[in-house]
Amino acid sequence: MIILYLFTKHKFESSFTVILAYVDDLVLDGNDIAEIQSIKTIIDHQFKIKDLGNLKYFLGFEVAITAKGIALYQRKYALNLLDECGLLGIRPATPVSELFFAADSELRLSGFADSDWAQCPDTRPSLTGFCFFLGSSLISWKSKKQFTVSRSSSEAEYKSLAVATCEAQWLSYLLKDLRIDYKLPIFLYCDNKLLSGLLHLLPIITTDQVADLFFKPLSRAPFDSCVSKLGMLDFHQPSTASLRGHVT
Repeated sequence: MIILYLFTKHKFESSFTVILAYVDDLVLDGNDIAEIQSIKTIIDHQFKIKDLGNLKYFLGFEVAITAKGIALYQRKYALNLLDECGLLGIRPATPVSELFFAADSELRLSGFADSDWAQCPDTRPSLTGFCFFLGSSLISWKSKKQFTVSRSSSEAEYKSLAVATCEAQWLSYLLKDLRIDYKLPIFLYCDNKLLSGLLHLLPIITTDQVADLFFKPLSRAPFDSCVSKLGMLDFHQPSTASLRGHVT
């Protein structure tokens, strides 16, 4: 499991700096160039760091930044896996896709949550799956086996909603830490009708349930339908040529 630490610094009302840390790898960003340089100088004085310039690679993700937004993809990581398995010469079954975070994305948090009731024939725990979007950009997703056996599909669904609600609350805290003025509620789509003070839960038909992608064995048609809603781009399409040009 990868554990990341996020540190924020507020200087006056307009200056904001953030550091994302994993072991000895740091990503530094903010809206005050002078403050960023000052922090780099302080850290270098204590630990002797190496400044790699603009972010291009972090934790297996390659990063492409343009005026249109930020693209994350794992082409190098996938090629390394194929090489280790001796499958590098085999043509991939699917093209390399990337997560794209549009610069003009709407500031609106929405999520999908679902469960798969007692599908394991041996242990019978249900599976929980959820994903959250900021505007059209996928920012959080997870699938996990529930800790206890649910007595009904409704109980499994409510456990899934509880986990998704915790994630929604955490995302709202994260936006607050990043000094983003987000107005509640957060929209959460599920198969059950439920209302909460924090969330506005909305019903959705099974065929449009994007969270199913992360833990259900979908056939090709619903799988492709869900993937098309994740805001991912085909890295080999001409429309993404401008992004490829910013990657070295």
